[in-house]
Amino acid sequence: MKHDPVAELIVELIGKVKLHWKKIVLYCGIVILLIIAVANYYAKEKNMPVEAGQALALVQSPEGLNAVVKHYPETFAASAALMQLGSIEVQRTNYSKAISYFQQLVNEHKKSFLVPAAHLAIAKCYVAENNYKEAENVLKRNLLYNRDHYAALSAQMELINVLNAMGQYDAALNEIQQLEQVAGNSYYASSYSGLKEKLMRITGATTNVRQQVSSGK
Repeated sequence: MKHDPVAELIVELIGKVKLHWKKIVLYCGIVILLIIAVANYYAKEKNMPVEAGQALALVQSPEGLNAVVKHYPETFAASAALMQLGSIEVQRTNYSKAISYFQQLVNEHKKSFLVPAAHLAIAKCYVAENNYKEAENVLKRNLLYNRDHYAALSAQMELINVLNAMGQYDAALNEIQQLEQVAGNSYYASSYSGLKEKLMRITGATTNVRQQVSSGK
């Protein structure tokens, strides 16, 4: 009788399966469970931002906001919750606590749309504490080194007020002039017209301008 090697191989494999069927079933079960776990993980990751947004919309207390930050740390909702927590502390005039929330947003959500707003809020908190030097540092270091963002104009206006409060009149006047170049005849620039005249008198800029005009320069 002619031997069929393929048939013999099949028979041999069937024999091995019968002999080790329990182990095979166990291994298959483990693989299936792993597949299900991975699928559930990616499904949860996909739905996480929606779930986080819904949770944030339902929050009505600082405790709820902290829960959003804790349970959805990788989502935009977490950075939004930190911004709200900081704003609540500002209303309570607890500026050091507010700064800690805004700084947490900056540290943990570096790519968030809210980072410039958080830096500006930190600067405003320092102003409220009359810590003008630290406010100046925050504005220049984090917001005005690169002015290509939505908070740049507000940061420059805040810097003008800070420099004026610190008695740095020449620097404040220079910032107003830069603001006029950027904002043109807008409300933002015109709102500083009174301060500009005051600073020009203090710094002697008005006299210098008159001298230049009279000399034909």
